[in-house]
Amino acid sequence: METKRNVKYFTAPPISIVTIIALVFTVVMFVLIFNSKTLPIGVIGVIVGIAVVAFSSGGKASDVDIEYQATEYTKDLEEESMKKYEVYEKNFLKTMKPLNFRGYDYDESREGFYYRKGRDGTPRTSYFSAANMIFTSEKVYIYSKRISLVDETKHDIITGSYKYSDLDRAMIEEKSYTIKGSKGNAAIPLYLFTLLKKNGEKAFEMYVDYGADTDLAVDNINRTIKVRTEELHKLAAEKAEKLAAFRAKVAKEAAEEKAQAEAETKKNKKSASKAKEAVSEVAAEAEEAAESVEEKVEETAGAVEKTVDGIKENVAEEIKNEAAESVEEVKEEVADASGEIADNI
Repeated sequence: METKRNVKYFTAPPISIVTIIALVFTVVMFVLIFNSKTLPIGVIGVIVGIAVVAFSSGGKASDVDIEYQATEYTKDLEEESMKKYEVYEKNFLKTMKPLNFRGYDYDESREGFYYRKGRDGTPRTSYFSAANMIFTSEKVYIYSKRISLVDETKHDIITGSYKYSDLDRAMIEEKSYTIKGSKGNAAIPLYLFTLLKKNGEKAFEMYVDYGADTDLAVDNINRTIKVRTEELHKLAAEKAEKLAAFRAKVAKEAAEEKAQAEAETKKNKKSASKAKEAVSEVAAEAEEAAESVEEKVEETAGAVEKTVDGIKENVAEEIKNEAAESVEEVKEEVADASGEIADNI
């Protein structure tokens, strides 16, 4: 950026004294051209005069230079905005294309502020602003640059993203800037674009070049804020309704599961009670069976004992009889033996 030439654009007088003298000199020399005696001097003088005029009026930017620099430094706002927010064309709201605003800033409190009305009749200051607004289904994204045409260290970037539900409206406010001159003061109209939030705070503002398209842009912004806010509220209500229905369904299923679990618990308790009763009955029967078995064992033991005693008596009797018989036989044998002994003697 040619800041030195730009400073001269805003601070140097439109026509310097040197330029005026050179112009007068050039006119005089031009008159001498028509006299044959002074023709050579006149030609040389015109050339010199034109050179002086060109030199004295040079060294400062022109209206075209200022406009070119302002445009060049802010021409890629939309691309920079998309990269900044990672929002691309596929995310753009179909009913509201991105908007671009531009204009010279009239805040005199800024350091290095200058004003100049160009030869083309356009008022300009040493600060220039441009903004890009991207509209998506849920938010408005703002990316703005404010540059100083006389000091490159005073370039600023202003950003912000806002939900439609947080925005109130956009508006254009007409203001004026007073120019102090030797012939008195004059006021020029200014137009301040402002985007307001519902709490009354300013989300964004800048001076803009005013035209019919500016009013149309503001109307479209306000329509988009209204429509999208209503649609988002409707979607939020539908979402809340679906969420409530889902929660009710979950609660119902949980209640049914709880009831089923309680029923199964009661059923299990009842079954357990029946099982316990059955076990008790089986235990009682087992106890009776055990007692019966014990009685039968005792009876069997008694019968066995009696049988054993009978067997003992029979065996003893038989032994006794056999012993008696054996004794008799022994006695007979002894008697026989004694008789034989006696016979032999």
